[in-house]
Amino acid sequence: MMMNNLREKKSPLPLRERVRVRGAWLLFLFLFFSTATAHARQALLSSYFGTVEIQIKNSKQWLKAVPKLFLKEGDKLRTGKRSRATILFQDGSRTEISAETTLVMSQLAAPVNVEQSSGRSRFKISKLGKGFTLRTPTAVCSVRGTEFEVDIQGKGSATNLEVFEGVVNGLKIATGESIDVGAGQTLKLDKTNEPLTTSDQSNGTPAVMSLKELAKKEVGLDMTREQVEAAAAEEMKLAEYQEGKSLIDISGNRVRVEEYILRKPKDVSADLRDKAFKFVVLDKRNDRLDFFSYKGIFNKTLPTDLSIALNNVSGRQIGAEPEFYLTSYEMAQSNLTDAIKDMADGGHLVKVTFDGTTYTLEAHAVASDGKAGAATDVATQLASVGGKFYDPIADVYKDIGASPDGIYDSSNDTFKNMKQGDTLWRTVFNRYAHLMGPASVLNNLNLANAPVGTLSQPWFQYYSPAAGVTNIATLESINNAALTGSGSMITARGKTLTTYADQDIGNASFKYLNGNYAFDSYFPDSTNVDSPKITEALHQRLITYYPKTNIDIPYEQYDTFIISDEGKATPFSAFANATSGKTFKEQLLNWNYEQITQSSAFSDRKIDIVAEPKILIKSGLIK
Repeated sequence: MMMNNLREKKSPLPLRERVRVRGAWLLFLFLFFSTATAHARQALLSSYFGTVEIQIKNSKQWLKAVPKLFLKEGDKLRTGKRSRATILFQDGSRTEISAETTLVMSQLAAPVNVEQSSGRSRFKISKLGKGFTLRTPTAVCSVRGTEFEVDIQGKGSATNLEVFEGVVNGLKIATGESIDVGAGQTLKLDKTNEPLTTSDQSNGTPAVMSLKELAKKEVGLDMTREQVEAAAAEEMKLAEYQEGKSLIDISGNRVRVEEYILRKPKDVSADLRDKAFKFVVLDKRNDRLDFFSYKGIFNKTLPTDLSIALNNVSGRQIGAEPEFYLTSYEMAQSNLTDAIKDMADGGHLVKVTFDGTTYTLEAHAVASDGKAGAATDVATQLASVGGKFYDPIADVYKDIGASPDGIYDSSNDTFKNMKQGDTLWRTVFNRYAHLMGPASVLNNLNLANAPVGTLSQPWFQYYSPAAGVTNIATLESINNAALTGSGSMITARGKTLTTYADQDIGNASFKYLNGNYAFDSYFPDSTNVDSPKITEALHQRLITYYPKTNIDIPYEQYDTFIISDEGKATPFSAFANATSGKTFKEQLLNWNYEQITQSSAFSDRKIDIVAEPKILIKSGLIK
């Protein structure tokens, strides 16, 4: 739910704009690599974050790096704390440099030779290159067409080598012994005379740990504060985007916010890791730590420019078939005691067309190359029925007069609605679950554990394909353009609400905790005792009830704010002049999100997440 609120009313970059961006990047690479004669023996500092410094050959002075800087043979590069850099070589190889790392460009003409004296780096070596050698204080690694990571321990006392793809030959300087290290293996090269031995699953010392073991090294549920902070520190070394600042939350407490996005999270299976990314928000207060994480897996290997894929996390595009879309995701929030966990899988594309009176929704299987495969299921929705109209982008019927959803087009700073003759593509998941309860319990649950029959805690919501459906085409019903109420009412916090029972909606079968739910929402309202109390401010409260009896009514409540760095709720007037997507984003950068979640599953304790939107805009998650 937090991810949805963070992305509310923000849509992916249209295909033509993504093609334009990709085209500009390809043009840049063409200019860079086609001028190899003019820029002989050079590498490119393509991007960096934080403190990155360069020492020119034969100089003792360290200079602040600048974007798109060419590095020459003999130049040194070093990164500071919470910093990173990316270097591109002329043969197409790439190095991701983590914090507190120093590299020397020893030789940039083929075969490339780089020296690393400290820190951690990840290398993706082109198969088209003529060889690549990395030297550390204790090792020499020789490769061609592979991907590996090197982590130097202590003050150069040992080198840890981990290979992800291909083969790396590791030579131990102390003894002169060398050994080939394959994908899924690790090797420690130190200053002792001990013989070299690779570690892998076959000899009982796993180089590639089980997902359960790897998860302990990633920010996740069922961890202590110390474990979360240690895992976050390691993840941030590999982050592609990173932001952080201190501010005051809505309750007047000082909070340090750390945010980062990285690719290839370790707790994803090896065959899917190249397709995966992870977004983490860490909120540190004096007396508590809360965190939010979102882990998504796309249909194909992520591009060099991660924002191209992240543009389509929302899964909606008008025009040509999207190149990237999510096939599964997992969201978690926790205060280290309680947790929320949302999961979805079976992501596929639905093609929507409109003839003026009827929308046709065609669900496609996922082909082996990640594109839309054969159509498996077809559904239709009427343009209007029962006093409502169908919004194809939101896949929901709305009251006549309501505003339809739009997809943001940054090329002309407008939101585009679907019209007759357009083709809309939407990402739909075949299974979804929403859980709330103890972090230690939720940590071990996944979609395979979904219960049969009526849901009980910690399972609050779940849907899967209805009988006879292969891939879900729609999650909305045409009958009366509305959910079918159960005929029962409940009274909660002084309001009488209609309950809705487990039922099939569209192509999906929906189930709820205790077999039914009722929903309520508020904006600030001085006449309602349960309404948010902050008037004239951007604050919304959403409550869902799951009655077991008239007295036993489990619930979940979300209070969402937009706040200043000083902890003041944003007035409605702050966005009065934000009449376009561009001005909305410009205004949004002045503020922060905060969402406070309470639930009967938490014994009324809170999960309190604060995030700043800058990283979402920079990475493409907000467009």
